[in-house]
Amino acid sequence: HLSWQLVAAIGRVESDHGRAGGNSLNGQGVARPGIFGVALDGKHGTSRIADTDAGQYDADDTWDRAVGPMQFIPSTWSVVGVDADGDGQRNPQDIDDAALATAVYLCSGEDDLGTVRGQPRLGLPL
Repeated sequence: HLSWQLVAAIGRVESDHGRAGGNSLNGQGVARPGIFGVALDGKHGTSRIADTDAGQYDADDTWDRAVGPMQFIPSTWSVVGVDADGDGQRNPQDIDDAALATAVYLCSGEDDLGTVRGQPRLGLPL
């Protein structure tokens, strides 16, 4: 069980529904110019995550960065990313793809996210 309200709340916290950093969603729901987190280089309290996507999603071929409205780490996106809107692309900057991928990720465990008791792991990065 996963409510749309929970997915929406995550989107609000992660990127103000695609508006973080001067971004806006275009007519296809894609964040422009693109939402990119800080380099995950182990500095300033970040995890140290060396590049996993050759810069394909995060435009950084040294370190990974969280990307898109739901702030997926590229290695996670490569597993749970989906084409939710049928445009032929799995794009972490696309709010539709990112929202459905969030549901895929959150529902991959055994917790019942329809209950408060089942939600403790939600503090973990995607």
